[in-house]
Amino acid sequence: SSNFLRGDNAWASAGGGKVNQVLFMTTTTEVSVGTSAYTDTGLTQAITPSASDSRVLIMGMVAGQLLNGGVDKAYTAKILRDTTEIETQIIERYMKHGSDLAERLSQFFCFVDSPSSTSELVYKVQVIGQNGGTIKVCLESQPSNMTVMEILA
Repeated sequence: SSNFLRGDNAWASAGGGKVNQVLFMTTTTEVSVGTSAYTDTGLTQAITPSASDSRVLIMGMVAGQLLNGGVDKAYTAKILRDTTEIETQIIERYMKHGSDLAERLSQFFCFVDSPSSTSELVYKVQVIGQNGGTIKVCLESQPSNMTVMEILA
């Protein structure tokens, strides 16, 4: 039904916020990431919004492993829409005493974009090591994934 009962006990028509499209992708391709440049993780998904006032919800998980331990090692991820950076976040701070151990630092991400477009959009995730941290994405075929959803206004 397209009607729902509101908190004041009145019936109302359902409005925006409906999910129109859900696209999912996963990758197990291993990628080596250094500290000199952002590197594609293999998480890339295209979507074509049906309305210019739709929002796009991007969420997923980067399966990363920090290879060289030490205090304050980290990696940073960014989400791009086509070539435009729309979100950047430090995925994890890495604190430990030894310098020869590796640690899996998989992290979830979630972002809502308002692209104002009905053209095809390509979302992707890139990462870079910080403070000398080097990363392997999808080490030993650990999967990374991304879901992209169109949310109607």
